[in-house]
Amino acid sequence: MSRHIRRILVATSLGGRSDHVVAAGHRFARLTGAELHLLHAYPLSEAFYGSPMGMATVHPYPLESEREQVEVLLGEQLERLGLEPETVTSKVLAAGAPHRLLITAADEIGADLLVVGASESHSPLDPLLGSTADRVLRQAHVPVLIAREGMAVPPKRLLVPVDLSELCDRSVRRGLAILGDLMGVESSPEIETLFVLSNNERSGSNQFSPEQVERFAQEELERHTELLAEEVGWPALPKLRTGMPRHEIVAELEERGADLVVLGTHGRSGFERLLLGSVAADVARRANTSVLIVPPAEAQEASEKARVS
Repeated sequence: MSRHIRRILVATSLGGRSDHVVAAGHRFARLTGAELHLLHAYPLSEAFYGSPMGMATVHPYPLESEREQVEVLLGEQLERLGLEPETVTSKVLAAGAPHRLLITAADEIGADLLVVGASESHSPLDPLLGSTADRVLRQAHVPVLIAREGMAVPPKRLLVPVDLSELCDRSVRRGLAILGDLMGVESSPEIETLFVLSNNERSGSNQFSPEQVERFAQEELERHTELLAEEVGWPALPKLRTGMPRHEIVAELEERGADLVVLGTHGRSGFERLLLGSVAADVARRANTSVLIVPPAEAQEASEKARVS
């Protein structure tokens, strides 16, 4: 059986707040047999000096000193988590913008999964997930796991929002295949597929009553869920809610207590073409659990072709 995860790239800040991110990535790697690669990006501020002409120059010694300090901190993090250094295939320690380094490193090593942390603040004024996670989601061609503290690996309860489209199906199936590598053949999570019928969709038909529209949506969701369950070999139950999708998905997540949300994307540009658009962006930020963002396989294939050409 072919594996869907061969190389995992995990972003770490080296501090205690990223311990759970590294731990989740390590457990994913151990259960799937994938390589584990760690990346830490540190700022350039101490490495730059102003020149007489007003141009920035880089002095090599501060960079070397910072890298040595980073090596020590990474070793301390691995020790804190009880992880042997030999379990890490490579360590990418570089100065620069974290999101750029993550995307570049993912392409260079051919990562099949990126694991990042998320801001814990739910203020509507805060940037989505923190700037690094947000930018990675917008640009990544591979699945991205937003790991929150307390994540169960492997997850036992999955919430899968769907829009009943073929593109969504492909991304969702890809995400579940990744989790299949994680679960093995003897374990099966509970899946709930969720379709949110907006109030406009429910009452906007001239030919059918709102009750009929709701019934049609329920029937299509049940058919869709049955096919999905047959393909992945895991039990799945459909759930229909009506209202604003961004609110209903989060409400369902809080009520059900899922371990992981699986969200598919439609295009090659990552988070900018999420299955539910800005709704998914809001769900990823407000979710109280971990989220797996899955682009179509074509996006990763195009990226791999560009890398080897």
